[in-house]
Amino acid sequence: MSRNGSYRNMAVSYLSDALGDMARAAVQLLRGAREVSFSFQDEPGEHRWILSRGEADSLRIRVFWFDNAFSARRQERGTEVFACDCAVLDFVGQVSFVLQSVLADEGVEGYRRRWQNYEFPLDSFTKLQRLLTPQAQ
Repeated sequence: MSRNGSYRNMAVSYLSDALGDMARAAVQLLRGAREVSFSFQDEPGEHRWILSRGEADSLRIRVFWFDNAFSARRQERGTEVFACDCAVLDFVGQVSFVLQSVLADEGVEGYRRRWQNYEFPLDSFTKLQRLLTPQAQ
């Protein structure tokens, strides 16, 4: 949910590595990427996230809907179903929270059983935690 209260319900299929893709995007943002994207596959359909850095630490989040999963169409051909602005650290903090919650609730093995084709993104989670933790001086 965004600060203005808007939200988009999304079903996410095990057909893609949605959590891993989102975690890798968060790591890329913390490392200074100007724009990242990832998708949540549905059955059928796809939500494609486009995250673009603005001035300072601002982030523009846009989500597009495509009727077909794994669409090769450019985002301009999809229907924009959600948009908001936030700070990069707000988005990354929420991704970190989701990863922590999934790991606590499911564990690595439980996640593998539920998601079938994909492992819990432990490497990206570890990188994200390291990047978010201030280094001791």
